[in-house]
Amino acid sequence: MITGPEIERVAAELSGEVAKAVHRLGARVSDGAAEVLGRPRAKAPLAAPVSGRWAGPTAVAGHPGAEAVAGLPAELAHRLLGAVETALPAFPAAESVSGLGRLVRAGAAGDGMVAVGGREGHDAFAVATQLARVRLPGAAEATAALVRALAISAPVAAVLDATIDGDAAVIAAEHGRRWFALSVAAATIVVRAGDDGGATPGGEAALVVGLGVDAAVQVLAERPMPAEWAAARAQEQRAEFLLPQMCSIMLRAENRRFGLLEVGTAAVPDVPAGGVATAVDGGLVVHVGSDDVPVTVVVETTAHGPERDLRPPDHDDWEEIVELGFSAGGLAELVGKPMTVHPPQEVGFPWPATVRARVYAGGRGSGGAERYWVRLWEAPLAPVAVLRDRPVAPSLPAVVGTALIRTDFSDDDRWAAAVARLTTPNVSGFVADVGIVDDRRFADASIADLLALATPFWCGLHACFFVADRATLASAELPVLVVGLRGDDRGRSFRVIGDELWGVENNLALSNMDFVEFAAATEDGVFRGF
Repeated sequence: MITGPEIERVAAELSGEVAKAVHRLGARVSDGAAEVLGRPRAKAPLAAPVSGRWAGPTAVAGHPGAEAVAGLPAELAHRLLGAVETALPAFPAAESVSGLGRLVRAGAAGDGMVAVGGREGHDAFAVATQLARVRLPGAAEATAALVRALAISAPVAAVLDATIDGDAAVIAAEHGRRWFALSVAAATIVVRAGDDGGATPGGEAALVVGLGVDAAVQVLAERPMPAEWAAARAQEQRAEFLLPQMCSIMLRAENRRFGLLEVGTAAVPDVPAGGVATAVDGGLVVHVGSDDVPVTVVVETTAHGPERDLRPPDHDDWEEIVELGFSAGGLAELVGKPMTVHPPQEVGFPWPATVRARVYAGGRGSGGAERYWVRLWEAPLAPVAVLRDRPVAPSLPAVVGTALIRTDFSDDDRWAAAVARLTTPNVSGFVADVGIVDDRRFADASIADLLALATPFWCGLHACFFVADRATLASAELPVLVVGLRGDDRGRSFRVIGDELWGVENNLALSNMDFVEFAAATEDGVFRGF
């Protein structure tokens, strides 16, 4: 980085004139163009070349400001150039400018800079700046260094730090305008100090604006936003944020818990389980009833409390409901072990807030799948309130796919052979998607016994379940018992031979066909195909 007495002397001698130039140049820059520069990390989409015309900026790979400057669309680059090209300041000569010129011409060749626009028919700015890399190899670095030195001088700092009244767009525009004007002024000094008498394609203004935008992008990335920005941006975010918002995910809890925590939190805090949920810094921890079971979670962010919202589905089936509050620094995400690959889903509010959460829990500790519905809204912190605490009925085990429940434990070898056959794809590649339940708790269980454990939530996930009983394992056809769960089909049954299990499972799971269609096509109560 170029630093040292030459830069400091130029900044000290010309700071007064630069401060005046910042006012003059800034007044010519439109709000739209200035706002793009002034917003933190703001980027506009880069247009593609059309009909041979240059439609966007050229970035030199590896340059510190290249990525951000490449986000400027061509029309904004033209507007920046047009705003100042006829008003470049005429600074009086400083005694140290000749020393600055030596820095500019002696910089490391190839450090490069960024061109910020184009002209009809050819990329004049890119040509100008590419040539400048050879003629003035230290220009980009010198411009950024001079901007930094000028910014801490009293006359220029007074301009940069002046109070800005207005909303977030006004503040960002004025912030960008001031720093762009300062950067153009610095670039003007640098280009004229390093002038070797050679012609610049596109003119001096093209080179100055290219250097100026490049320096502005670099230095703005280092500088904090104005003091007025935080409150204005929060107000803007509130106006832009649409409610309600909802997301859902299926995950597996780890150590019997998952979290709704600030974005970027790596792990769920290890907090004692004292109920359904515990408030922690920045969010909450939900305590599930069993380890490594599928957990369905829905999170809804609303503008008001749940008394004015629609109730979640099957409201009366939730055994536990609790309310608690926490302080959040911004958006949150669910932290657990997702069962599917998905991008992080952000929930909550994108500003610091005190949040009230109502957590609905279903099937917690039932031994089966568990579900949770979390409603979030802004409210003052208040004590935990338990709104419902009913006993949780035991459930059939949680499975992925359709449950195949073993009830005959007389021959382990025959059972192993049956499982291998039922889970092997046929010649066409089709296979039943079954979740094996091999638990002696279900030895000799009847249909009625199993139905008693098929809770409403469990039935909401499955259209039927399969049973491998004594009759199944005693026959070479492996006639698996199929038991319906929904509506009029609940408790009805038929058998399906092992070779046709895939068709029944696939079609019932996907609701492609109804239970009754298979039951009506049986012979002696056994389905062997259509």
